[in-house]
Amino acid sequence: MGLFNFLKGGPKTEETPVEKKGDKPAETSSGNKVVVLGLDGFSSSLLSRLMGAGRMPRCAAIRKQGSLVPMANPFPEHTAVAWAELLTGVNAGKNGVFGHEDFTPGSYSTHRPEAAPFRSKTLWEILGEHGKRAVVVNAPVTWPVKEIAGVLISGAPGAKLKEAVHPKSLVPTLEKLGYPENAGAPSAGETPEALMQGVRKSFEKRRKAISHLWEHETWDLFVAAVSETETLHRAFWAASEDPSHPHHGFLMEWYELVDGLIGEMYDRTKSLGGSPAFMLISDHGFTGAKTRFFVNAWLREKGYLSFAGWPPASLEEIADGAAAFCLDSGRIYLNTRGKYPRGCVSPGEEYDRVRAEIAYGLLDLTVNGEHVIEKIYTKEDLFSGPFSEAAPDLVAVAESGFELDGAIDHEELTQMDAVTGVPSWDDAIFFINRLGIVSGKPRVRDIAPTVLDLLEIPANGMDGGSLVCVGAACKKPAPIGDEKAWGRPNIA
Repeated sequence: MGLFNFLKGGPKTEETPVEKKGDKPAETSSGNKVVVLGLDGFSSSLLSRLMGAGRMPRCAAIRKQGSLVPMANPFPEHTAVAWAELLTGVNAGKNGVFGHEDFTPGSYSTHRPEAAPFRSKTLWEILGEHGKRAVVVNAPVTWPVKEIAGVLISGAPGAKLKEAVHPKSLVPTLEKLGYPENAGAPSAGETPEALMQGVRKSFEKRRKAISHLWEHETWDLFVAAVSETETLHRAFWAASEDPSHPHHGFLMEWYELVDGLIGEMYDRTKSLGGSPAFMLISDHGFTGAKTRFFVNAWLREKGYLSFAGWPPASLEEIADGAAAFCLDSGRIYLNTRGKYPRGCVSPGEEYDRVRAEIAYGLLDLTVNGEHVIEKIYTKEDLFSGPFSEAAPDLVAVAESGFELDGAIDHEELTQMDAVTGVPSWDDAIFFINRLGIVSGKPRVRDIAPTVLDLLEIPANGMDGGSLVCVGAACKKPAPIGDEKAWGRPNIA
């Protein structure tokens, strides 16, 4: 269905002890090796700016030895959604992760999809079926951890370290290395200085763990994520653009630390021998914040949403007759009859009409003379698969600098807060140490089939395609959507 056609009517593995530091490193599995380093919330345009300014010299040198291009994100542009696609190669209609929280079927209550297994196979499960091993450090949406052929350390939101690691026998080693007690991103801290100190500490401790696991574990795929980048960009994005900002110096030093990790992992990859692959990716881009827009406040103002009392504690207090509600970020659900306990929008003609009214209204919306919404997708535009019924009915994509908030008890439409940076959907990073192989803009979902292709494993049933296509049966990526789905829609 087109963008606005509706207007027209792995096997268990036993825990094995980790070799102590100083022991001879374990032999790696035979065959190719693939390394994926992820930066949370890091823009391709920012990386180019920093390389040009000499702040990330290792990246500048590495860039000449491969292909570096911007990458398109799934919608909404959230870490959970992007990493779910990255690790499974399929859209949310198949992996079941639509955002940082999703509805429990048949109710208005929500749960974190991070706290439930993916509904489709992950890279490491597929590797395990083919006798290969993975080491995965700090990957989001992987808690609670499952047994895998290799090592898995969950990332945000995660849990206490002892609950976030497989195999459990690795916990004492990680504790000795000082791995962060909270497995995910560092807390915000009470002051900017406390945040900066926490970020530096967690980054350095995780870096030590990455080095140890590289040397002492057997693996075919090594995945590591740097979560601190998004934490800093939310708080200090303005400092990245303004040399006079009091935290500009710290941020530049931070980028140099990240550049050092990238160079270190690239060098380690080259030393493996053969033709190992190194990928540098980000789950979404980032940009300067203009304002936060509260979609549920707008829905209340326009008469689509009301609650039995004020302020509501949750969406379970939704009033009879309410037609729509929103979750972060820009995921709009119609209160459809038969789907929700107090559903009042009848499927068919009424559903199409209400959905079109909301889409029109949001696309016409301006704040201080600027459009808030760049484009809107229907669920049919974005999702396919057995779990598509749980998808949002509309996904609104904000114009650059606006962040769509799903708070239900906020009375004003907009609010500026301490956040100076917000996610962007079309400026993620993709780099691979192969020259001239990437044409056009890849998608996040192309990473999993690319990894499998490099490891000579079929990527059966994945929505993405291989960006290298070295295998005899590889599937190439599909070209990015129809034009009206990627530009501001013409719905006149």
